[in-house]
Amino acid sequence: MENLVGVIATNSLILELVRIGDGESSVNKTYFVRKHVRFRVNIHAHFRVAGTFAWQFASLLNLSKGGLCLVTGMTLNPGQFVELEFNTVDRTGGASTRKLLAEVRWKSGTRFGLKFANEKRKTKKSPS
Repeated sequence: MENLVGVIATNSLILELVRIGDGESSVNKTYFVRKHVRFRVNIHAHFRVAGTFAWQFASLLNLSKGGLCLVTGMTLNPGQFVELEFNTVDRTGGASTRKLLAEVRWKSGTRFGLKFANEKRKTKKSPS
């Protein structure tokens, strides 16, 4: 019989602990908590791999303070940097063009996760 023992939470991970039988505990569920809220969008964009001249078309599926999800038929690889341009409209109806530099962090088919270059990446300190 399983009973909920407690929940352990960190900045990016929540573990739900359960008691199994004779006082043993086990992790029942793991939930990953996002650093930034994501907003679903459908925005047409242009991008190019940093240092190249050819602009490509893409769609943005979601945006957050830290990055976005881009869909394109072009192959991108984690670690590559891309320059992005897309238009946004503010609450008053004013349009502006956004120009950003982002790093490809993951890929799944034609979808790519990009992290804005101004977001600092956490690195582990090496032992001295």
